[in-house]
Amino acid sequence: MPKDKKKNNEDESTQTNGFRLILVELGYQAGQHELLADTYGKECSRGIDDRLKEVKTEMKKNKKEAETIEKNLSQSYKSLDNRKLKYQKAHSELEVTSNTFKKTESDGTISRHEVDKMRAMTNKKTRESDDTKAQYA
Repeated sequence: MPKDKKKNNEDESTQTNGFRLILVELGYQAGQHELLADTYGKECSRGIDDRLKEVKTEMKKNKKEAETIEKNLSQSYKSLDNRKLKYQKAHSELEVTSNTFKKTESDGTISRHEVDKMRAMTNKKTRESDDTKAQYA
């Protein structure tokens, strides 16, 4: 049988022989291509999986950080509102005390001791108002 094959090879034209060799070489290249595709396919999918894990981890970290920042911001707003209310209260108390002191000072029927007490109270309320104003600012 091998002799028949050799005879067939000898009987083939050069063009047919060349075409047959091209087909054999193409088969080798296809096999190499398949091996490369399998190898690179596995490596690429592993790389993609690793990158996906990294991204998920970073997303969780960023989400926690965003929640913490949001919580801090909310607390800051609450604190600001509380300080604003304290300032408003201190300011209104100062106005009432100041008006009372002015009336007391201009009224001649109140004793000098009472006027000094009102002056001290007005000064105290002014300091309190200034302190709460500084905290609010």
